[in-house]
Amino acid sequence: MRKNIFAAVLIAACFVFSPGKSCAEAPSEVRLLNDLLGYIYCAETICGDIQWVIDYIDRFDSEKNWENLQLARAALVIAKSDIEKTRLPKPEITADDYKKFMRRRIDVSFLESLGPAFKATQTTILNDCINLNNSLMLEVFLKDGWKRGMRIAANARKCADYEIRSLANMADYALTSLNDSEITRKFNALLEKHCPQTRSRQRKKTESLEKIEAHMQVLEQDLIENLTESSKIVGESTHSFYLMKDAVEKKDWEAIRRNIMPISDMPPYVPIPLWMKNADVHYFWKKNDGVKIPAVRSKLEEPPSESLIQLGGMSLEQVKAWQDELKSMGLSPKWSGEKNGKYYILYQLGSAKFNVVWENGKVNVMMGENPVCFIPLLYMSVMNSR
Repeated sequence: MRKNIFAAVLIAACFVFSPGKSCAEAPSEVRLLNDLLGYIYCAETICGDIQWVIDYIDRFDSEKNWENLQLARAALVIAKSDIEKTRLPKPEITADDYKKFMRRRIDVSFLESLGPAFKATQTTILNDCINLNNSLMLEVFLKDGWKRGMRIAANARKCADYEIRSLANMADYALTSLNDSEITRKFNALLEKHCPQTRSRQRKKTESLEKIEAHMQVLEQDLIENLTESSKIVGESTHSFYLMKDAVEKKDWEAIRRNIMPISDMPPYVPIPLWMKNADVHYFWKKNDGVKIPAVRSKLEEPPSESLIQLGGMSLEQVKAWQDELKSMGLSPKWSGEKNGKYYILYQLGSAKFNVVWENGKVNVMMGENPVCFIPLLYMSVMNSR
C-alpha cells in the first residue's frame, strides 16, 4: 500500500512539471526534482512514523494506565513494520542528465548520496524503535527507567526534526541551484501537498548556496550530538539494570518500592525469560462480525482484542524449562500436553488467559481480550516487593 502511494505521488509530480510526458521524455530538471521529491517524501514519511509513535508514548506518560501502554506498544509495532518496508523509488535521472548539469555548472552532486542518506536515516529511526521498545516493554515498570525512556523519546523526536530541517535545506539548495522561479513555484506546491513538514521548514527568503551549506553543516553537527546523547542514555539503562539486580539480590525492598512506576488497571504479571524480549509481537482487533484484522492506524483509539508473540529457534526443552519456572512460582497451567507434533500450555489467572504452542522450533504465545502483562523474571521480584 505505501509503495503504491509513493509511486502515485511521483507520477503526479511528473505530470505537474511536464503534462502529457513520461519522466523519460521530460527535461533533465524534471527527473532531478522527481528523484528529490521521492527522497524527501520517503524520508519525511518515516520521520512522521516515529513522531506518531512518540505521540502515543506522550499520551501514556500523561495518563499511565494499561490501555495507553497497550496503544503505545501497538503503535510502535505498526510504525516499525512500515519503516522497514519503506524503499526509495528507482532514480529517474540519467548519466546524460548529470553531464548536462555539469556543463551548465549546476551542482547536483547531492543526488548521488540520496540512497545512502535514506538508508542512514532509516537505520537511525529503526534503532530508535528498538530503544523505545525496550522502554515500553522493560523500563516502563520503574520510575528512573521510564525517565530514561522519555529522554530517548525526546531525542528521537529531535532527530526526526533535524532530518526534516535537512530535507528543507536540500530542497532549498536544489531550487537555488536551478534558479528557475516557475520550477520553484511548482516544486514548493508539491511539497506543500505531499511533504508539509519539509515545506514548513523552508526559508522564506532565497539564500546563497554557501549559506545553505553552512546551515546543513550546523544541522549535521546537531544530529551527531543528539545521536551521541541517545547512546549515552542507552548505556545508562544497562548500568541501571545491574544496579537494580544488585538491589534485588541484597533484598533492598524499600529502595525498590520507591522506584516502582505506578500504572493503573494493570492485568496479572507473568515472568518471561529474557530470550523472549527478541520475539515478534503482532496485535489484532476484532470487527463487529468477529473477523480479526491486523493492527492498522485507524484502529488505535482502542486497545487490541488479541495479541500474538512469535519466536523461532526455540527447543521444546526451553519452553518446558519456562513452564517449570512458572510452576515453581505458583503459576501452574490449566492444561499442558503434546498433540499432533505440537506442545500446548494453557494458563488462566482469574479472567486473564494465555496459550503457548510450540511446533518445530517455533513458539506462539497467544492472548485474547483479557491478557496478562509479561515482564522479565527480575522485574517480577521487584513487583512482588510492593
